[in-house]
Amino acid sequence: MGDNPTPVAVGGGIREAGPEYTSHGARFIPDYIERCPPMWAVGDIDMMAISALESEARGYFSLGSFFFGIGVNIVLGASLSSTPLSEVGNFLLYKGSAFLGVMALIFFGLGWRANERRTSIWERIKKESRPKQVS
Repeated sequence: MGDNPTPVAVGGGIREAGPEYTSHGARFIPDYIERCPPMWAVGDIDMMAISALESEARGYFSLGSFFFGIGVNIVLGASLSSTPLSEVGNFLLYKGSAFLGVMALIFFGLGWRANERRTSIWERIKKESRPKQVS
């Protein structure tokens, strides 16, 4: 170490280190910064509504994915079949898969709507919140 100051790495570049840094063996001088993220005043009722709408949206998206998966499974099974389809197979292919596709679209739409309502609650909270004046 000695009494000769050596350059040290700093968060933003290199500085000449004085004796206060070299005497303790430090080679890195951190640049401290402060972060102040916005805080929103969210009440229990709002939080419960946001949570319920999030759960509702996930449920709708899950049901939509379920019906879509069954419909795709029917179509792929029929297209890869080497034998002609029975009456039940034809019914499932033409009527059942269309019904399942419509059900999937309905549930995806309901999930999208629940997500939009949750977003509108957040927007209302942000609009109604004002910075607190600290004196």
